[in-house]
Amino acid sequence: MQVYDTYLASIPLHLHRLVGRFTRIDSVRQIVGVGSVGMRVWLHLLEGDSGRQPLFSQAKQATVSVYEEFLGPSEFSNHGERIVNGQRLMQTASDIFLGHMRVDGFDYYMRQFRDMKIIPRGKHIAGYLPAFARACGHALAKSHARSGDPEAIAAYIGRGDAFEDGILGFGLAYSRQTHEDHRDLIAAVSRGELEVAERSW
Repeated sequence: MQVYDTYLASIPLHLHRLVGRFTRIDSVRQIVGVGSVGMRVWLHLLEGDSGRQPLFSQAKQATVSVYEEFLGPSEFSNHGERIVNGQRLMQTASDIFLGHMRVDGFDYYMRQFRDMKIIPRGKHIAGYLPAFARACGHALAKSHARSGDPEAIAAYIGRGDAFEDGILGFGLAYSRQTHEDHRDLIAAVSRGELEVAERSW
C-alpha cells in the first residue's frame, strides 16, 4: 500500500531493519473521534517475523496548522513532518516509529497505534483535583518550555499575578459557559427540539 511504503522513506536508516521484520497483514480506514472529523486515518496490522509479534500502526492525515493564519507558512513543506518534529521536541521520549509521508496530495504522519490516553472519572479524582491539575500543568509547561523560547515565555508571564489571574479567570468563565450550554442542551431535549440516543453506541 502506498501509504505504508512511502512511510519508510521518512524514518532513520537504522530503523529500516527493525521495521523490515514486520509484514503488513491488513489495513482499514479508521472511524475517527470528534477531534479528527474529516481526516483520513488508516490503521495497519503488522506481524513480526516470528508470527507472534503483532503491531498496529496508524497513518493520520496532517493538515495546515491553525497558527499559519497568524505566523505564516510552516518551515516544513509536509504537515506530517511538522507534527512529527513537534512531537519529538515536546516529548521526553517519542515513538521510535514516528514518520511522515505525502500520498495522493495528502500529508500524513505515522505512529504506533496505542491508546495511551487516561481519562479518569470525575468522582475518582474529585478529592485529588488540585494535585492532578498541578501534575498536568507541570507536564504541559515542561514540554512547551522545551520546544519554545524560555526567555520569551518567562517575559510574557512576568513576575506579577496578571498571567495567573488571567488563566484562572478564563478557566472559571469556561466552566460557567460549559454549565450554561449543558443546561440549554437538556432544556432543548426536554422540549423535544433535539433527539438523543439512549446509548452512545
